[in-house]
Amino acid sequence: MRRGERQIKHVVDGELRSAVSVHGIYRLTPESAGELGALVRESHAA
Repeated sequence: MRRGERQIKHVVDGELRSAVSVHGIYRLTPESAGELGALVRESHAA
């Protein structure tokens, strides 16, 4: 059974405070993957 899109919990001001909500296997939507990639690139540029 496939679940719908779920929100990541424990995010405060764009910062992940606990990895509990991302534990397991997840498939990102193309939009979410693009947003995550942009955040990673932005954090490396800072």
